[in-house]
Amino acid sequence: MDTFVRTARGLTLIEMLGAMVVSAVILGSAWQLLHSGMRSYHHGLQEVRMTQAARTSLHIVTQDVQRALSSGVPHGITGLAPQPAPVVPEGARSERLALRLFPAVSGAHLGAEQSGQPQYIRYVLSPVADRTTLALRRVVASGDAAHNERSLLVHEHLHALQTRYFDGQTWSDTWQHAAVPRAVEITLVVQSGGARPRTSRFATLVTAE
Repeated sequence: MDTFVRTARGLTLIEMLGAMVVSAVILGSAWQLLHSGMRSYHHGLQEVRMTQAARTSLHIVTQDVQRALSSGVPHGITGLAPQPAPVVPEGARSERLALRLFPAVSGAHLGAEQSGQPQYIRYVLSPVADRTTLALRRVVASGDAAHNERSLLVHEHLHALQTRYFDGQTWSDTWQHAAVPRAVEITLVVQSGGARPRTSRFATLVTAE
């Protein structure tokens, strides 16, 4: 009687190469998915940080403008013409908005001193190292003591600070009157970082009420 003996057969070279190719394709696809997910996560996180910084900066400017509108001090608001990033020379500072008001007696506000002297607040733009965006600073001085100015960095990736002023009938890009305007529209144009920067606008309307 014939006897058949089965022996274990290993993988051939072609089968091993085929398995390696399939494994490489699967691992490559998984890596692409992981890399895309991480890139989307970092992009979303960057957008959230940009939005939070812009809203905080807009809130700071809005508070000062609202105080100036409410106090009604003569020449309480001075608005200059817009100057985007390419116009501001390197090393220079461009004053964009100037406010004159009296600090509230109830307490300090963003560095305000409790005194009867007028407080001067200026928002100035200056180029940053990358030369594509601007830094917005809030400069505060009490009375005529310019040497006691205090500077606060409000935003360091700003593309433009735009303001419009309403006198009750028309809107204007500048304001050089003794009386304060009826309303002020403030717009911050910010630019995100990264290889593909994106520009976003954040605006609000400020009134004395």
